[in-house]
Amino acid sequence: MAYSEEQGGVPCGFIRQNSGNSISLDFEPNTEYWFVEQLEERYKCAFCRSVLHNPHQTGCGHRFCQHCILSLRELNAVPLCPVDKEVIRSQEVFKDNCCKREVLNLYVYCKNAPGCNAKIILGRYQ
Repeated sequence: MAYSEEQGGVPCGFIRQNSGNSISLDFEPNTEYWFVEQLEERYKCAFCRSVLHNPHQTGCGHRFCQHCILSLRELNAVPLCPVDKEVIRSQEVFKDNCCKREVLNLYVYCKNAPGCNAKIILGRYQ
């Protein structure tokens, strides 16, 4: 949805945008993808170092795959961020939907056919 200032001289509020070009909400977590550009650090999990899958952000600002943050919390009575050793508090962990959208918009090479060099948006990869 987007905010519209005026329509016909009358403030409109929020309007629905066309979402026909929307991308998938997920990708296969255990599949190895070949990214067209080198994967930036901000798109890597602070625990497993792979591309973020369902990213979550901690109070200290580091990002983890959903599975990794759950594992850290299950394995340790007092989970610590592996980057800065800050305590990870459950109430300070949230889904990072902005990062998820950015990751799903990254380009990867097709690997469905030998010799295929097509570049595909990760969120549309099948």
